[in-house]
Amino acid sequence: MKILIDVILTEFNRAGYQKEEVEDVLFLKHKENHDFWICTKSFDLEHQHELFEKAINFWKQHKESEKNISVLILREVDHLSNDEIDWSIEIENDPLFFKKYVILFQKSQSETLDKIIKSGQPLVSLLMQDSVFKHLKEEKGNDGPYSLLYSIAHKLPFITMDVQRSEYKMDELFFDSPEQQELNDWLEQLPGDEEELKKMVVLSIGK
Repeated sequence: MKILIDVILTEFNRAGYQKEEVEDVLFLKHKENHDFWICTKSFDLEHQHELFEKAINFWKQHKESEKNISVLILREVDHLSNDEIDWSIEIENDPLFFKKYVILFQKSQSETLDKIIKSGQPLVSLLMQDSVFKHLKEEKGNDGPYSLLYSIAHKLPFITMDVQRSEYKMDELFFDSPEQQELNDWLEQLPGDEEELKKMVVLSIGK
């Protein structure tokens, strides 16, 4: 769990967020924008109002936080079963209190991803490498490190925006390989809908 948290916190820090930790819950606020995040490893729909009240109290000097809080739930599992996936979809589709994002992962995934990420290298740099996209397609199932990488990127909007900005710059370049062209085309087709994105990733892996 710590490995994945460190990876994600590095991206938040790079994007301009400040963090504070209270009772195993991470509170992150953007330095300039009214954008607030909670990062936690446990979440219960029936008691989410308690977390909301804790967040509002924590950010009581920022009244705008009441309508601008997102929750990132990091759930470590032994196996990425259909039950776990259904649980994550139920959480993310719940409209109350927060915008919710769930990352399901296995310990082995995070450990391998940590080895792939070079020290200090932004995730967006990895995402724009044609070799990384090729590895994603070659993975069997959705329990590999590259699937986790793309899951993180999709759950954190500021990474997605960085990819889109990089993609815009790539439009003006000539591509050195078919893989680079394919990666650019794939990024252009990324849907905004969560379920459609999952289908596209599965189809890409299965090719």
